[in-house]
Amino acid sequence: MRPGTLAERRRLYVLARLLVKRRYAQHLTLKIVAKTLTSSPRQLQRAYEQFGRGTFRDDLLARRMIAAAELMSKPSIQAQVRAALDRSAPGSVQAISMCAGQGHDLIGVLAGHPRRVDVTARLVELDEHNTLLARSAAKEAGLGAVEVVAADASMTDAYEGAVPADLVLLCGVFGNISAEDIANTVSHLPRLCAPHATVIWTRHRHPPDLTPYIRETFERAGFGELAFEDSPPFGVGANRLLTPPLPFTSGLRLFEFIGYDVLQPDFHASQGGT
Repeated sequence: MRPGTLAERRRLYVLARLLVKRRYAQHLTLKIVAKTLTSSPRQLQRAYEQFGRGTFRDDLLARRMIAAAELMSKPSIQAQVRAALDRSAPGSVQAISMCAGQGHDLIGVLAGHPRRVDVTARLVELDEHNTLLARSAAKEAGLGAVEVVAADASMTDAYEGAVPADLVLLCGVFGNISAEDIANTVSHLPRLCAPHATVIWTRHRHPPDLTPYIRETFERAGFGELAFEDSPPFGVGANRLLTPPLPFTSGLRLFEFIGYDVLQPDFHASQGGT
């Protein structure tokens, strides 16, 4: 390969990674990025093969996982988790976290919270790399009652033996599922909740902003609103179950994880393709 070709391919790779870092929240594909950089999908994929540690898709997913981890550690989310623990009645507290990622939202609070010894938790995450990191974080924090399992968080089976829960975390879920599945998930949450349980959730506010719909959906399902915070570009909500819990049912699918990149073309189009 000629030195000029090698240098050009390296430049293409560097520019692509920079673009992914800046625009990861938008609808990006190999074709879109290649066109933006005045190249071809084939040339861009070759650049990733030669200089990267994976494919373009791997790079995009990794960037989004980093962003999700940063979201989980945002003070607004942890403040709601901390407030929920502060409100909890004396005695044991059961918690579950759906699509828990690396566990930053709960582990980060429990590590220094006075109720840490009262909390038993199950964190459900499909990605095995994330589960390993979450287990390591729980161990380092001395949280022996925090269980991290690699399982499908969309199925109620994943929570059998860990419910009814006093605290339910749905951080980073609603932005990756359809509006219909958001409603379905919320309608079944009373099957996972203990009386007066707190549910903490997040959703981005890019068009279409579904946070008003989500807040109304919680109200219709028997949850009162404790708090709703703007934490741009996200909304963070906390709701309390006001109606009697429903019996736990195994084998129920709460949602289908579609993915932010698939659900975001509408936002992408509304921004003129940028």
